[in-house]
Amino acid sequence: MTRARVHLDTPTGKRPFPKGSYLIGRSEECDVVLASGRCSRQHARLVVTDEGATLEDLGSANGTFVNGHRISGPHSLADGDFVVVGGELGLDVSFELEEPDAPPRAGPSPSSPALEEGPYLPPTTKVSADAVLESVADHLIAKGQPEQAERALSRWLETALAAAENGKWREDSLVDMSVRCAAKLAQALPSRRWVDYALELSATLSLPLSAENANLLNDAITSAGVSSAPLSRYTNMLRALSATTDIARALDEAEAWQASAFSR
Repeated sequence: MTRARVHLDTPTGKRPFPKGSYLIGRSEECDVVLASGRCSRQHARLVVTDEGATLEDLGSANGTFVNGHRISGPHSLADGDFVVVGGELGLDVSFELEEPDAPPRAGPSPSSPALEEGPYLPPTTKVSADAVLESVADHLIAKGQPEQAERALSRWLETALAAAENGKWREDSLVDMSVRCAAKLAQALPSRRWVDYALELSATLSLPLSAENANLLNDAITSAGVSSAPLSRYTNMLRALSATTDIARALDEAEAWQASAFSR
């Protein structure tokens, strides 16, 4: 009978976890000590058995996320999962099957830190779940898995656009994040859908694209193209604002996109 050995791929290297229970957090009493102000002192618990592994959040302030979704009770891990602890530390999960008579491998004992050791830190720093989701998407895109990134982000992005259309937008600070995520998806897939989304959201909220997001979207338009209706709506919004606001840069960019996309 084979058994599973769990590995976590971290910024400090790939670490094996043999069968056992591992407490994760900032406290020096934890088996896995994380030097991050966004992690709670006792943040999560990893349990490894012969069959696999489960991860459980222990009521932490900033949560534990698996593939962009916040977990509460014990959550079964699968090969290829991406775990975010406290909104900051990203861990790749991998499983390796071995025969029961295989020689033992060096791994963290329950009394030794497995990842990154650090001094006692001040109280937990708050982190946004939206930022966690973006970090998961960035990780998946970097691994060459843009379709998985799209699955992780699409519901959140669609909810944001619906909220904007219904006048229930939560925070203006999330506009840049939403447009940035859409532009990243548009370029990585590539997909015109997310180019159009970024323009629709900006037009709905009457907010010109930032210079950073305009550059991202420009690259996405080059690879994925753009639809006439959302671009026209965005351009018309800028023209209406130009009478009272200095938005020459944004308007010049939008008109250049129109000329480039529809003059062929």
